[in-house]
Amino acid sequence: MRAFPRFALAGLLLVAVPAAAETPYNCHPGFSPRVQISADRTKLRFGAKLDTPAGFDPAANGLDIVVSYEPETDPSRVIFSAGLPKSGFEVVPGGLRYQDRAGTVGGVTYVLLVGPVGAQKVKIRRTGAALAGPLAEGALRVVLSSGVGACVRTCGSPCRLTRTNRLVCHAIGTPALCGVRSGCELLAAVDGGGSGGRCLLPYPSAVFESDDPSTVTGKRIDYQLLAMPPNSAGVHMSPAAYGTLDGYSPGAIIMAHFVNGVDLAASSIPPLTDFAASLASGSPTVLIEADSPGCVRIEHFGSASAPTRRPSIRRTRRS
Repeated sequence: MRAFPRFALAGLLLVAVPAAAETPYNCHPGFSPRVQISADRTKLRFGAKLDTPAGFDPAANGLDIVVSYEPETDPSRVIFSAGLPKSGFEVVPGGLRYQDRAGTVGGVTYVLLVGPVGAQKVKIRRTGAALAGPLAEGALRVVLSSGVGACVRTCGSPCRLTRTNRLVCHAIGTPALCGVRSGCELLAAVDGGGSGGRCLLPYPSAVFESDDPSTVTGKRIDYQLLAMPPNSAGVHMSPAAYGTLDGYSPGAIIMAHFVNGVDLAASSIPPLTDFAASLASGSPTVLIEADSPGCVRIEHFGSASAPTRRPSIRRTRRS
C-alpha cells in the first residue's frame, strides 16, 4: 500500500476567495444535440431538450445563461455568461420568446422556449464580442437558471474544431446525472435538482487526484475552487494549500453523504464495539487493501453525524 502524507481534510488553514460565474451544484438534466461557435468566437448557436423544473419561468424570473468547458468546478473554464431580464420575454404560441436584434445583453439576440414544463425545447442565438478563447476541443456544458433553485444543466457535449476552426459540439449518451456539476464526485449524487450529494463526498476520492511524476506517489491533490465547501456567504475556500499534497493520509476517515440518511443498526453497519463484524462475510461494508495480493480486508467500524446523513467509516488498523 503506498504511503500518503498524513493530513486530514479539516487540518489545513484555508483562505476564502470569491467564486465567479457560479452555477448551482445540482440542476435538472438537459440534452443538447448541438452547440456551435464561429471561428472568430462572435457567434454562438445552441439547442437543447430540457427537463425543466417547476418554477422555471423566464417571463417571471429572467434567464441566466452560463456556457463553460468541463470541469465546471474550475471557474476559469467559463466562456460565456449572460443574465436576460424578464421584461425581454414575451408569450408566443406554445412558449416564450426573447428577441433583441441589437444583442443588448451579452450579444444574445434570440431565445425560444417551447413545450410543457418538464419537456421543453430551447434555442439560443448570440452574436457579439468575441468569447473567451482560444476555442479548444473538449466538452461544453450549458446551465440555464430561472428562479430560485430552478435550473437545467446539459450533458457534456464533446466538441471538435472543423477545418474552418468552428467549434461544433454534439451530446452523446443519456442525460443521467447530467444535472450535477462536472468535476464533482458522482457516487451518491442525486440527479434532478435535489438537495442530496456533496461535491467532495465520498472522501477521499481519486477523482480529485491528478498525475504528477515529480512526487513520490506520482499523484497530487487537485481540488478546483467550486468543488470546495462554501461558507455562509457562499464564498468557497481556496484549494491552494491542498495542491502541495501528493495524496491522502492512509488514516483518513472515509465519509459519504446519503440524502435520506442511514440507520446504522438496521443496516447492520459494524459498530465500534465489534470490529470483527466488519470482516464477516455478511458485512454490508467492506474495506480492501487493494494493493495487497488477495484483496486483504481491513477491520473498521461505522458512525454517523447528526442528522445521520453523513456516515463515516473509521479504520482500526493498518493506518
